Amino acid sequence: MEMANLTQRSIDAAIKSDRSNRQTLRDHEVRGLALVVNSSSTSWVFTYKPRGANPETGKRWATQTVRFGNLQSHSLKEARRDAAKLKSQLMSGMDPADEARKRREEVEAARLSGTACSELAQMYASYLDGRQALVPRYRHGQAAQVSMAIDEMNVTDLPVSEITNERLRAYLQQLGQRPGIARQREGALSRFLSWCIHQGHLEADPRVRISRAEKPAAPRARERWLTLAELGAVWRAAEDLGEPVLGNIVRFLIAVPARRGEVAGAEWSQVGLETGVWHVPSHLSKTNEPHRQSLNRYAREILQIQKLESANHNLVFPSPRAGKAITGWSTMKRKIDAVSGVADWRWHDLRRTFASHCAERGVSETVADLILSHKQSATRPGVMAVYQRSRRWEERVAAMEVWAGVIEEAIRAASGENRAPLSVEA
Repeated sequence: MEMANLTQRSIDAAIKSDRSNRQTLRDHEVRGLALVVNSSSTSWVFTYKPRGANPETGKRWATQTVRFGNLQSHSLKEARRDAAKLKSQLMSGMDPADEARKRREEVEAARLSGTACSELAQMYASYLDGRQALVPRYRHGQAAQVSMAIDEMNVTDLPVSEITNERLRAYLQQLGQRPGIARQREGALSRFLSWCIHQGHLEADPRVRISRAEKPAAPRARERWLTLAELGAVWRAAEDLGEPVLGNIVRFLIAVPARRGEVAGAEWSQVGLETGVWHVPSHLSKTNEPHRQSLNRYAREILQIQKLESANHNLVFPSPRAGKAITGWSTMKRKIDAVSGVADWRWHDLRRTFASHCAERGVSETVADLILSHKQSATRPGVMAVYQRSRRWEERVAAMEVWAGVIEEAIRAASGENRAPLSVEA
């Protein structure tokens, strides 16, 4: 067994080297953390000795090891973060390995006792949290959907066996007027019930006699995108949100066609004002992959102004009062709708607006998809998705400047001015 210090360079070297011999790379920054590299796999491990001594022998407890993912689920930074959490548990008197055993025992006890749906939902949420390969936003979203479904079916304090075929069918009919929400609830609930069956909490599957026609259909894909006048009206209406940071984040969502969760979670350490590049980390991205975003002239100026507003925060756009990630999107949109007069649009439509206007000005669909951080397999057919790995960075930078020109036209269209001012205070 070869021992080496744990750094990004040593990780890269270990992956590229002959992996026939097991390698252990130990971290000097977080004591106890190590990466084990085998011929076919990698594992993050945290090794420790529980505090105190065995009362029967008087000797210290044996060394324990907790495994929590691999290089696909955790970067070095993320592994250090989770190892630090385990170390904090240890310092507070908890035994991480013992806690894991207790969770397994609780699952088994719940299987035998017919635990209430609300408790099973909490256990399911813990199960999802343990699946580090899933995007955090997806894990939390699935758990929330299950909790809402259980509450809406009035089975919070009942065993999961009370989710009968009749009750489930009636619930899906009740959701029929909200196709988007119905689809989300049904999918999350279906995965939850599959987990309950696998864990032994449920014997009869209530979904068996529900036909495909009774299940929520996928909602029609939205086609809405904003005209130049509408886009300019939304841009100008952002001034009336009361707090500068709120106006800045709305205009940044127009200037950079990113997902609102990515923008809300952006940190200054990820942004290069001088280079004009925003490095979106994998834990913020919907695709669970890091993404490099070019910043056009409008985006850079918004960030320069916002830097004065949030110089003491890690977040680029901290909420005005709590200092955390902004979440009041519905409230902001209602105010913008009232001021701008633009109706029947959603935040995500801004991304479609970008792609549509840029396409009319000669930007290729492939380049637009790369900027939007769409999955390659979804936007490139067959063999091309496998062999074409170019990121076309120079074309993306140029496309973002084309988009800046569209924004300038939009502001002119909304204001009637001959030239659109750059300043976000205009």
